[in-house]
Amino acid sequence: MKEHGGASEDYQKTLLHLTAVHAVLVQLERFKSSTGSLSEINAIRGQAQSIQCDVKEFLNKIEKYKSALGATAGTKFHRGVLPKIKWSQHVAQEVKSLETRLEIQLSNIHILLGLHHK
Repeated sequence: MKEHGGASEDYQKTLLHLTAVHAVLVQLERFKSSTGSLSEINAIRGQAQSIQCDVKEFLNKIEKYKSALGATAGTKFHRGVLPKIKWSQHVAQEVKSLETRLEIQLSNIHILLGLHHK
C-alpha cells in the first residue's frame, strides 16, 4: 500500500473525481443549443448519457467502501484493513481502467462540442 494516505486517500480522490465528472455529464445530457444541428446535439447528449451510466454504476459499486475509506472513516491503521487491501489490490485497477475509458469518451464529447460550435 502507499506510504501516505494509501487506499483511503485514493478512494477519496476517486470519489471526488467521479462525482465531478458525473455532475458535468448530467449538464451535458441536458445540453441545449440554438445553433448547430439536432443530430450533433443528440450525439453529445447520447455520449454523455452513455458515460454517465458507467460512472454512476461505478460510484454505486464503490459506495460499500465509504465506511472504511471515506473521509469520516477511522484513522487507525487496523480499522478496515480488509477493505483497504481489496481497494489497493483490485478496485484501484478498475479505477485506472475506468479512467482510461472516460478519457477517450470525454475526448469524443470534446470533439463533438468543437464541431458543434464551428
